[in-house]
Amino acid sequence: MKKKLNFPQVLFASFFIATILTFANQMIAWENKIYSGIFAFIITLAVFGISEKIFKD
Repeated sequence: MKKKLNFPQVLFASFFIATILTFANQMIAWENKIYSGIFAFIITLAVFGISEKIFKD
């Protein structure tokens, strides 16, 4: 990510991340919570990258 995200990008990304993580936590029984944290971090980076591409200024 090369620049700061604007408000619509952050709002979209937050909604999308929350939806993905809620679904994943319901479907996957995490044996170790560190895996859940790593998964959340990767999803966050990916969604913010996608959000940056969708909402171009």
